[in-house]
Amino acid sequence: MATLVLHLFGGFEARLADQPLQGFRSVKNEALLAYLALTANRSHPRPALAGLLWPEEPEDAARRNLRQALFQLRRVLGAAGSAVIVDQNTVRFADTDIWTDAAAFNHLFHLCAHHEHTGLDRCAPCMMRCAEAVALYRGEFLQGLFIDDSPALEEWLIMQREWFHARCMEMLDALAAWHETNAEFQVAYRYAQRQIELDPLREEAHRRAMRVLALAGQRSAALAAYETCWRWLEKELGVPPSPETEALAAQIRSGTITPTLSSPASERSPAPLHNLPPLSTSLIGRENELTQLRQWLLDSTRRLITLTGPGGVGKTLLSLAAATEMRGAFADGVWFISLAGSDDLDTLVVAVAREMGLNLQPAPEPWRQLVEFLATREALLILDNFEHLLSAAERLSELLMKAPRLKLLVTSRARLNLQAEHVVSLSGLTWPEEESALLPGALQRWSGTRLFLECAQRVDPNFMADASSASAIAAICRLVNGMPLAIELAAGWVEIYTCEEIAQAIRSNLDFLATDRSDVPLRQRSVRAAFDYSWRLLRPEEQRMLAQLSVFRGEFSRNAALAITDAALPTLTALVRQSLLQVVKPGRFVMHELLRQFAGDQAVRLAGEGLLPKVEDAHARHAHYYLQELAGHAQALVGELPQQSAAAIAADLDNIRAAWRWAVEHREETLLAHALEGLARFYELRGLHQEAAQRFKETLDVVRNERLRAALQIEQARACITLARYDDAITASRAALESAQCMDDPGLAAAALLQLGLVANVMGDAPEAERYLEQALPLAHAAADTALIAEILAAQAPVRAYLGQDGSPLLHEALAIYRKLGNRRREGLTLNDLAMVATRTHDWDACIHYASAALEVARTLGEPRFESMTLNILAAAHAERGDYAESDRALLRSVHLARSIGYQIGEVNALNSLGLNHLERHERHQARDYFEQALEIARRTNYRRGIGVLLANLGNLACEEEEYVRSEALQCEALEIARAAEDRYFVALRLSSLGDVRRWQGDYAGAFQCFREAAELAAELGALSIEAKARADVGLLWHLFGEDARCEQELNRSLLLARRSQSLGSEYRAEAALAWLAFLKEDQENAVATLRSVAERAHTAEQKAAEAQALSALGAVLIELGDYDAAEAALERSLALRRALPGKLMTLTPLAHLADLTYRSARRRDAMRLLEEMLLILGEGVVGGVDDPLTVYAIGWKVLQGVGDARSSSFLCRGRQHLLKQASAFPRAKLQQRLQALLGDSLPLDFC
Repeated sequence: MATLVLHLFGGFEARLADQPLQGFRSVKNEALLAYLALTANRSHPRPALAGLLWPEEPEDAARRNLRQALFQLRRVLGAAGSAVIVDQNTVRFADTDIWTDAAAFNHLFHLCAHHEHTGLDRCAPCMMRCAEAVALYRGEFLQGLFIDDSPALEEWLIMQREWFHARCMEMLDALAAWHETNAEFQVAYRYAQRQIELDPLREEAHRRAMRVLALAGQRSAALAAYETCWRWLEKELGVPPSPETEALAAQIRSGTITPTLSSPASERSPAPLHNLPPLSTSLIGRENELTQLRQWLLDSTRRLITLTGPGGVGKTLLSLAAATEMRGAFADGVWFISLAGSDDLDTLVVAVAREMGLNLQPAPEPWRQLVEFLATREALLILDNFEHLLSAAERLSELLMKAPRLKLLVTSRARLNLQAEHVVSLSGLTWPEEESALLPGALQRWSGTRLFLECAQRVDPNFMADASSASAIAAICRLVNGMPLAIELAAGWVEIYTCEEIAQAIRSNLDFLATDRSDVPLRQRSVRAAFDYSWRLLRPEEQRMLAQLSVFRGEFSRNAALAITDAALPTLTALVRQSLLQVVKPGRFVMHELLRQFAGDQAVRLAGEGLLPKVEDAHARHAHYYLQELAGHAQALVGELPQQSAAAIAADLDNIRAAWRWAVEHREETLLAHALEGLARFYELRGLHQEAAQRFKETLDVVRNERLRAALQIEQARACITLARYDDAITASRAALESAQCMDDPGLAAAALLQLGLVANVMGDAPEAERYLEQALPLAHAAADTALIAEILAAQAPVRAYLGQDGSPLLHEALAIYRKLGNRRREGLTLNDLAMVATRTHDWDACIHYASAALEVARTLGEPRFESMTLNILAAAHAERGDYAESDRALLRSVHLARSIGYQIGEVNALNSLGLNHLERHERHQARDYFEQALEIARRTNYRRGIGVLLANLGNLACEEEEYVRSEALQCEALEIARAAEDRYFVALRLSSLGDVRRWQGDYAGAFQCFREAAELAAELGALSIEAKARADVGLLWHLFGEDARCEQELNRSLLLARRSQSLGSEYRAEAALAWLAFLKEDQENAVATLRSVAERAHTAEQKAAEAQALSALGAVLIELGDYDAAEAALERSLALRRALPGKLMTLTPLAHLADLTYRSARRRDAMRLLEEMLLILGEGVVGGVDDPLTVYAIGWKVLQGVGDARSSSFLCRGRQHLLKQASAFPRAKLQQRLQALLGDSLPLDFC
């Protein structure tokens, strides 16, 4: 896993895989991460953490805030989120795969504090540690972060800031003293000046700055430093400098200044000895390697360190950067020895002797003289370009044995193969792997692109990346695999070519990467020269093998190399030792892409000379090997352990792609047909649907074999369905069906019909899907293709469910087939489908049973995507049973799995479900947070159905919060997305939701149009539950405007559909409304019995809205029957239920009926109290959100009129104008008649 990097000095910054992490929602989240990281592996009780961060909140609120903060932290950290380990009682941060500057600072300080020495400023190794530590201290700990509402956390921050500041000042003081003692006055001044920047009132630091400037011969600068000190003290403290400072200033003026030594002369180290050249360029992207080298060079047990890597990777620059930091750490110096022209032991000795001042004598032999010279010295030698001298490598072991205080840092393209050797292998810098558009600022995330920008600006100071060049720069770094030399050479052309032109030139010509600069060694003036230099070091058999290996793309295995080339294993090993091949893992290798191009050129040359077979033959062997291997995996991909084969294919995918392209170009149709099943099932298993659709389309453009074309079209259709490219899927499936029918191939015809059925289903046309699948099944039987039969049966099940039928028998039949075939993955997916069927029938025990079995299969297969999907279903079942804690746990695990593999659709779905869980608990803030997180990902990935669902859920949330205008806008946007995608099922669903919002706003005409369209569309699709709800909505609106016959017709249809689809809410709602109609027809006894029954059943099923509706209707009936006590009990219960649910408008109906009851009972004060509550809810608005606003208006008017309230007429007028405006949507509406019936003779003549 990539290392999480936290910079806590000078502000807060988090990076993962060299990319900044963003999305920390508050400073408390940043502080929490810093706190956990600095106390890594320490368990913190959750109450203590919550109290630390939110001390003024109630305990429940503080713990909820902590839970949200921890979730958000894990979300932002992505793959590193697993380091935040949370259980029911504690929180801790694992210290694996994390680096913080503050922890590194602490570590270095404690190494110095516990090191045995006579004084900190007299110890060279500790001075190196101090230099590293103060370089980390970029500013105050968590600078700029303040937390006003948490005194304990603010106190912790202050203590940390003071501790780090004090330690940094101590180390800066020691460093300044060390360098002053060693006459490195400019370096000493830098450290003194750094102290002044951190604490301008530190007079000792001002004096040090004055003294070292004077000792460096800069008298004027020293006196200016005195003036600076004087100004600071006068401004801040109102005091003059101390006598010591004044005395020093006088010495400087008189020229009598002398060094102040931190140790006696006998203890002082001399000025550091070295011959290190200045660094020619910045060291970029090697921070981890440089840190490792620092540690190893200070480690007495690591005396021979080898930097290996191919030419141009930056070995020399890194060695010089590390050595530069080691100046002063070795009493006898740090020495850089260039061995570029050395080819034997004697030339090595001469090179070392020349640099270290050893005068070689005629006798004894030079090597012996060198060993004796170095035997007592404490020195570091950098032996650069040692690859010419590998035969002399063993002599280095001898040297280290006889010179126990000597260290060697060797750079070489090949390892030394010595027991004492410690190897640091260098590869390319980082670059953007995805070929997507980049903003210029994003180029700073990767070391390769940062190097390009620096080199380009060195060539052209005015160079600036823009939106078009940013992607080209990323492509350049990708093309050269992050090779620093190649990046630098490419950047050298920015004065002449655009970045896009440079990228194109690299693609077509390796020799483009060259320079004619005279200050660059010949072997580094071009990438070809660097490779040619390595080529000349190879033996003939190694050259031949390297050339033959150019046929591979990306990784390849040892077996593939030996099968496709004529090489032997020792030759392969030799290429690894010389850094021409990198070992990815045991038995697998990779060659740098530019080296592969070079080796390919050499292969052509050697073939032309007759030293190798024809290059085309190598490509043919390569294609046949990999496509036959692919075909061999086909059966395993649908077997017990498909992941093993999938992993093997994934490792070779670059080579498989190249092999497939070669086979397409050469019309090897038999080979393609043989490999197709394996490739298609791999794409399906790994979710590479985009690549599958494109690959099969490109193949179809070339191949002519009719049977192969039909098979390709079927696989293309599969991929397009997953990608929601339904038109493309239909076109491909129909073409395949036509071909299959011409060839009289029932298997291919069945497979094509299956795809057409799947498309029809996802587009919401269940009847059409059923027709296709009914045609496909007998054809699959005729072809005796049992796997295809099972697939068709499994596809029929959800279609049958949409049509109101039980699809589970089909799934059980499919499950039995898959188990017989040993297709574990399809078995698991079918179990998933059975769990989904159980959700539709509300059989939550069955759902949990099937989902748990599917989960076991997913975990056995090691398939996190499948596991994430299944956890989502399992979570839904737990939520429906009211176990939200268990549901949330499953969903959080689902989110973690989805993130770990980049399964963003799964992440969106799980976050959405978490939002729904919180919405069910009326925890709206948390619900919104999850919905918005999910929506951000859905928009980023253009997951259109997910966007629509989330917009609708946010619309529902806005509706709960009574933000009806915003809710309508969100629902309209969701509807437009569904319409644009021709997703008719979701169009129907969105229409129903939009109708609800419009009803809340009192727009009954707009609601009616939505509900009617939703009902008609749902009827076409066979979407019974949607139609059931919409029919009830339409029927109740017909009743509002006096069309009771139509109302009864719609309600009866709704009741039938609700019972068929087991939609309890719609069933109880339709049944209660029909009972009210029955009462209006004088069937009083049945009406009362039915309403009581509905209320009881709704209560048992926890359908609170339906229970409230039934009780409200029951109360109204009982009022008319004169049973006021029973009526009041029913209405009070209805009102309590409504108040517990979102939406104050829904309380209007029970409030109105209670006002009517109390008014009839001569309890006028109670009636007016209830009515005032109604008026307060309404404000200046209209009655909305209820099924019968006319009754609310009528009762309100009657009560107001009866008590002589002057507001009665205006209230009734408001209602009549409101409803007359709505009645225009209802043909033959009988609003006036209903109003007359409700008000009787008391209707005023001057009504409005």
